[in-house]
Amino acid sequence: MEAKDIERGMRVWVQECRRRPSLEGLEGTITKRFGGDRYVAFEVHLAGGQRELFWPHELKLKETTNQSLWLKLRYALR
Repeated sequence: MEAKDIERGMRVWVQECRRRPSLEGLEGTITKRFGGDRYVAFEVHLAGGQRELFWPHELKLKETTNQSLWLKLRYALR
């Protein structure tokens, strides 16, 4: 996902996150944007109540219900 496509309030999924694999597949909401044009990070309020920072490439926009179900199943079977 590109940083320019991410806005506050968007619902996102955590994709592959090598630094914190336990967060992969979690759903959250973008709450803040940090950085400038070259290096941008986003604070995500996760479903469990915790807040974490992510790079744009670690996030995926939450789309239709069918895609959301597929992602949940994908990460549940890991």
